[in-house]
Amino acid sequence: ATASVPWDTCTWTDAAGFLALPNASSSLDGAAYTVKAVMTVDDTTPASATAPPPQVSVNTPVVPVTATEDAPEISAFGPELLRVAAGEDTVRLIVESDAEGSLVATLGSISLGTTALRPGENDVRFVLPTALLNALRRQAATSQLVLTPVSPQGHVQGAPVLRTVSIAPAKPKTAKKKPKKPRK
Repeated sequence: ATASVPWDTCTWTDAAGFLALPNASSSLDGAAYTVKAVMTVDDTTPASATAPPPQVSVNTPVVPVTATEDAPEISAFGPELLRVAAGEDTVRLIVESDAEGSLVATLGSISLGTTALRPGENDVRFVLPTALLNALRRQAATSQLVLTPVSPQGHVQGAPVLRTVSIAPAKPKTAKKKPKKPRK
């Protein structure tokens, strides 16, 4: 469609133009369209101020839409198997997020907590609870780490990312040798 509209901003109190593209169709929701505006100034003809045209009535139905709340999409950098060394108590990894939100981490059935996410790369660290760490070290076990993104308002969860965490067993304590007594 093409429209040629006379435009005069000299005496209008509100020098703004509005374009309404009503859509009464339920099958074209979210359709892409392009609006191109061209303004040609005729500086040879003096302008004569006139009242603005009346507002165009919109006779299509107004459909209320609920606000959307999206959880960020995340990806984790690094290996699929995260190793926690014998002297360590922290799981650390880089998580990329496409939006703001938060990240909930669970190891097995134990919650490791929640951390804030910002768009881009996030260096996240979760300290393992001492009781869990000691139990896993005795077994030299591996557990599944589940990283779940959550929307900024906290109502919507996104697709989780899974990693395996390997806990190294505690180093055995070695008995200190007593110094030998010199023989006489």
